[in-house]
Amino acid sequence: MSDRISQLQDQLNQLAEQMCNAVGILQQSALPSSLPGSDVLLSSTTVKHDSGSDVPPADHPVWFATLIARCAQEVDLLIDQLPADDVNQDQLTAAIKKTDTNNREAVGNLNDTVHKGQRLLGRIQTALVDVSACETDIRKLNL
Repeated sequence: MSDRISQLQDQLNQLAEQMCNAVGILQQSALPSSLPGSDVLLSSTTVKHDSGSDVPPADHPVWFATLIARCAQEVDLLIDQLPADDVNQDQLTAAIKKTDTNNREAVGNLNDTVHKGQRLLGRIQTALVDVSACETDIRKLNL
């Protein structure tokens, strides 16, 4: 559960970063404008499009839209994978009892298998003792 929440937090952080970067690109590529009745431009900086990225400036809106949409889909997917809160106490108790019953049956089967294995091991050890005694008797006869 905590792993899913951590993944969700990472995706939300990535989504916020994508949104901030998209706003930054919009600000960077915006043309200077003036207020009505004023001759002063609100932005007097020149627009530089050499940001060192592989994406041409004209493709930035499409590129960021794709990244944001993909990240939003990941967030939706992670939210859908979170456990539901609508499980009531009776359902939870029934599931625990069923699991406990299954565990008890598995313990019984395991104990039966261990006992069978121990009996088989005893028979094998008895057979090995008999084989060893026979080999000892054969060696004595050959000498």
